[in-house]
Amino acid sequence: MKKLFFAVVVLALFAAVVKQQQPESTSQILPSLPQFDVADVASMIIRQGEQVLIEVSKVGNDWMLVVAETPAPIKADAMEQLLADLNTMQPKRVASTKAEHHGRFSVTDAETSVELRDVDGSKLLHLWVGKSATDLRSTYIRVAGDDTVVTVDKTLTWQVKRTQEAWLAEEVSAE
Repeated sequence: MKKLFFAVVVLALFAAVVKQQQPESTSQILPSLPQFDVADVASMIIRQGEQVLIEVSKVGNDWMLVVAETPAPIKADAMEQLLADLNTMQPKRVASTKAEHHGRFSVTDAETSVELRDVDGSKLLHLWVGKSATDLRSTYIRVAGDDTVVTVDKTLTWQVKRTQEAWLAEEVSAE
């Protein structure tokens, strides 16, 4: 009986030691992302570093590519999908909080950024869209002014890295 009592005491002490060594929570505190109303978006600029790749503006109800030699209509569904994804994206996990790690995720200042503005020219959203995360269903992003890199639940990379021709409406790109 003493051996059984001794074994129970040893197991209880072992369990107490293991419990103390475990972290109380391994969950991350996810940052909130900037919120905007899609109806307020009047223009979008996609840059590679400082170079403007795509600039579109809303003219009436149509989206027009304005960095082309002549303004041209773009695919409305592509623009609507990108705006919807940017508006509803949710952070999944924090990948890094250090600026020296931005290159790993393709979110350095020299990489692809997206900027949304309202009719007054005020920024509604400014972020860097990096590479696809390892699950291929999420994307690494970094919000301007913050070193935190997070994965979001949208596949944004292919959307923002379209060529100028891929943004053009069918009737324009077929000519």
